[in-house]
Amino acid sequence: MAMMPAAVNADFSGVSLPFTPADMITTAVSFLGIYGPWILLTLGVVFSPVLYGLVMRLMSWVAKKFQTK
Repeated sequence: MAMMPAAVNADFSGVSLPFTPADMITTAVSFLGIYGPWILLTLGVVFSPVLYGLVMRLMSWVAKKFQTK
């Protein structure tokens, strides 16, 4: 069994960043405002085959279930 390395204690007390978490959130929301339509288009292209397959399987299952003999 492999031994896990010990945790390293790092001291970040002297580190300061030129932005705050609120600045990061504002920037992220701004990017979504600019690129939102492209992101939605990409998600639609990626997930449309999945949704199409789901609908086709559901229609096949319903046709088999209600098939008259």
